[in-house]
Amino acid sequence: MDILLNRGTNDIVFTNGVSSVTRDQQTVVAQRLKITLQTFLGEWFLNLDTGIPYFQQILNKVRNKSSVDAVFQSAILADPGVLEMVSYSSTLDSAARGFDLSFSVRVQNGSVVPLDFTLLVGE
Repeated sequence: MDILLNRGTNDIVFTNGVSSVTRDQQTVVAQRLKITLQTFLGEWFLNLDTGIPYFQQILNKVRNKSSVDAVFQSAILADPGVLEMVSYSSTLDSAARGFDLSFSVRVQNGSVVPLDFTLLVGE
């Protein structure tokens, strides 16, 4: 169980003045993966080893799609609630400087959780 965040705004969800909590394994894992993919390595002062190495490996001029995929796949599979990656597809659009990622994972209760993630990678 964790504090429930609004999927669109990442704000804490309050119902009648009380913060809601996640109720199922799918929501817990989806929320945790979204937070992981949005966290830059070294950003969180309590654990500088948490996060994706955006500056170190992704947001540089020399980008290789397979190495970017490996970074994301490794982070997704490292989540303790993920049993396996069911599907994974990504698109690196150099002209638009964007990276789109769609994947689904099987969680501990056997459910499949689909997620989408978009990153603007800059020059």
